Amino acid sequence: MKHCYFTNFLTEDALNIVSSQFHLEKCTFKDIYSDAFDGDFVVGEISNSSFNGLGNDAIDVSGSDLIVNNVIISNAGDKGISAGENSKMKLSRVEISNSEIAIAGK
Repeated sequence: MKHCYFTNFLTEDALNIVSSQFHLEKCTFKDIYSDAFDGDFVVGEISNSSFNGLGNDAIDVSGSDLIVNNVIISNAGDKGISAGENSKMKLSRVEISNSEIAIAGK
């Protein structure tokens, strides 16, 4: 997915991907009621994207292998990045500000 704009979502997750490979490039998540991105058992990359004004987590994964590159996260109500059960993440050039928790590993 490239150049996607997710805004004003009142759902549990703005984008939920399960058991798949993916690549998000130049995507914007803004004014999301709960989690912006939720990935379960995924392999993928999020790059050149932004997350702002979130009720919960910006990026929340479990059982996943994820690369996060050149991402800006601001105003996350809970965690900027949450790496859950058996997840592996490689982060580079990630900026997290004004969020309750920057990064959590579970």
